[in-house]
Amino acid sequence: MGGAAGTAGMPTGGTAGIGGMLPTGPEGGLVIGGVLNSEQVLMTVNPETGEEFNNEPMNVKAIAHDPFADVWYIWERTDGVFDDQTLHIRRLTYATGVWEEIATLAVPAIDGHDRAAVLNQRILYTHADGPTLTQIVLLNTSDPLNVTVLSDANPLPDEGSGMKITSGLIAHPNEQAVGGLVNLVRIQFDSCAPAAGPDGGVGLDECPVNLVRADVREADVAPLMEAEPGVQVGTVAQSGGSLAFASDRSGNRDILVFPPVDFMAAGSMGRTQKYQTQAHTPSGPEVSFPVNGPRFSWADWDPCNEILLAVELKEDKGAFAVPLDPAGTPIRRDLVLDEGQKVYFEPWSRIALYPLAGLVFDIDALVLEGDRLAPTLTRLPTWSPPPINPEAVAVRNYVTPPCN
Repeated sequence: MGGAAGTAGMPTGGTAGIGGMLPTGPEGGLVIGGVLNSEQVLMTVNPETGEEFNNEPMNVKAIAHDPFADVWYIWERTDGVFDDQTLHIRRLTYATGVWEEIATLAVPAIDGHDRAAVLNQRILYTHADGPTLTQIVLLNTSDPLNVTVLSDANPLPDEGSGMKITSGLIAHPNEQAVGGLVNLVRIQFDSCAPAAGPDGGVGLDECPVNLVRADVREADVAPLMEAEPGVQVGTVAQSGGSLAFASDRSGNRDILVFPPVDFMAAGSMGRTQKYQTQAHTPSGPEVSFPVNGPRFSWADWDPCNEILLAVELKEDKGAFAVPLDPAGTPIRRDLVLDEGQKVYFEPWSRIALYPLAGLVFDIDALVLEGDRLAPTLTRLPTWSPPPINPEAVAVRNYVTPPCN
């Protein structure tokens, strides 16, 4: 979720990729897997206009972009829920949306469209190995023509039992060496307790949210996992509560946004905070803002102005832009939201994309303008997206932000 970018539209750092050349198109990239006219397709879209470039038949489970080699990874579903999937490794010409497929291989099935953490020459993701066991898979992507599975038998404790749920992965690539680290965001449903303090209330329980670090190094065939349960960084309501998160790759920090546990209380406030990636301790000031709902479903990050983008989808049903500078003014915009809507920030065009999948589906687009203290979200008048039900979405990531 989120990303960083390179000058003149070119990723910087890492290797030059296949053949030593990078695409010269200046545009950002938007790739969608979903249903078009009752058919499962993979589609490339102009992120500045919503115009469809092209589509092809494919049952897409997940999409990820590697900014170091400027390569896209696409997991294609197979018939069985737990069967191996086909991983497509491709290059994309951004100006035309045309693919070049450079390799495919069978890999353990990824268990969600948001479960891939792209590092430097490595990808870590989670795999449901049966109904009660979740494993961590590690891929070696140092040569995109010859991607290999380093390990796929690294179990997550208590994941299948429902006692602990991994909400997602926050990736921090090492720009100078192979690998990096990934922080797993885990809700501890086995440790819920009555809420205390300003969110206390009769019958209102809250559950700890912990960060658990996975270190990935060149010499290792499996991630080095921090001892469970990791470090607690907050709580969410046991009933219907969830948080969202993003990666500040430039500052090497996790960014978490928590809803109020008791969102019905007068003056209920959400909060966002940066955390150190190793020790998980707070880094910088906490920023609070009004929100009247318990469920942040998704977040992304503008690295140039340090603005957090988030959506609350249970009660408030709004899109938020929150400066991480305490002197800034958070804003909220109404959208036609449902409980499945997400947000992706396309850094080249500075467009925030809000895809909604389900019986009612759409892709909304707002331009993030203003500055680091006073952001604005303005509807894009020329936006005309294709009629696709967007089940998996990814935007082009970069190594260095394209800040003007």
